[in-house]
Amino acid sequence: MEFALRAVELLYAIFCLDMQQLTLILLGHVLPSLLTDSAKWHTLMDPPGRALAKLSVWCAMTSYSSHYKGQPSPRQRKRHREDIEDYSSLFPLDDTQQSKLMRLLSSNEEEHSVQANPIDRPMNSSLSASQIHNISSKEPLNRVLANLFMLISSILGAKTAGAHTQFVQWFMEECVESLEQGGKGGILQFMPFSMVSELVKVSTLSSPKIVLAITDLTLPLGRRVAAKALTAL
Repeated sequence: MEFALRAVELLYAIFCLDMQQLTLILLGHVLPSLLTDSAKWHTLMDPPGRALAKLSVWCAMTSYSSHYKGQPSPRQRKRHREDIEDYSSLFPLDDTQQSKLMRLLSSNEEEHSVQANPIDRPMNSSLSASQIHNISSKEPLNRVLANLFMLISSILGAKTAGAHTQFVQWFMEECVESLEQGGKGGILQFMPFSMVSELVKVSTLSSPKIVLAITDLTLPLGRRVAAKALTAL
């Protein structure tokens, strides 16, 4: 495991040379490809799978926090426009306008919908209206995170178990560990509320502290979901 951690630290350092673009590829292409192809599930076993989960969370949190930290410089804005052009084919914009997204009801939050190719699902179908309110669907990173968490939610809610289900548990454990170490849980706002009821079934994540950490208590729906999860512990 020490060797795997060393590899993660080295890869993370390399990713820092071009964090935004490499993170988009890792979260938007590499992970979905591994998670949705049963022939590749063996690559997600421990230790490489656990190491990949750690690297993915580190990159996701770093990219998200740096992307929204302060105003971008003219050079950064130019690069951001290039990023959007480069990744528009991988992560297509949903035609639905923000005003329409905010009118979505959260009646389907308790249901899981597993699709053959979950990454193609638009962001507005994986988040509730209250979650979408402060999230720009035009940002490539936002769409990638929303789609990834939707895919994770589908895997947790499915009956098929394997190395891919263990991987998503490691991924969520890394997210929680980052929160416990004082990190900001910005990327967890992309997690569908329906995931909470599945996460509490995982022994390493079934605690009141974690339920409160992974739910947005500023939202009425978030408080209801947290209350339901707490009663299930």
